[in-house]
Amino acid sequence: WWVAAIRDNGEVQPLLRSEPGDLDRYRDLSWDEQTSFLRHRFCNVLQRGCDRLWGHGMKARLFLFVLESDFPHAEPELTVRTADHLVQWMSQPPVIFVKGPWRETAADPERFHTIAGELDDSELSAVRAASVKCRDHDLNSDQWEPVSAPKG
Repeated sequence: WWVAAIRDNGEVQPLLRSEPGDLDRYRDLSWDEQTSFLRHRFCNVLQRGCDRLWGHGMKARLFLFVLESDFPHAEPELTVRTADHLVQWMSQPPVIFVKGPWRETAADPERFHTIAGELDDSELSAVRAASVKCRDHDLNSDQWEPVSAPKG
């Protein structure tokens, strides 16, 4: 997964990306514990993203949260439940939560499957531009803060 901010001027600010094993802990948990783990994990991620923007005097128009697919080894409903929670929790700036093979579909975000959140036409244009820019940023570059597995 990865998260980028789209600013009022349409510029994209890469924020955070997953490291291998980042979410492995949820796999051995019960359904409710999986939900709780992922909710807390991603709320923390969005808070870190806001802190990164704030530190540079920037604000987000919206956050784009992208998953390649549903969470592995879990019911697909877990992805929907987690995404819905984030969209409701983070009302301003809004979050759009999508899934899909973003490198292949970045130029056409309408091919993404929107899991949660809504876009108006101007936001769709911003997401389209952001998707292309994010695709062109190497996810291993220092523009993205890596998020590794929590300790403990």
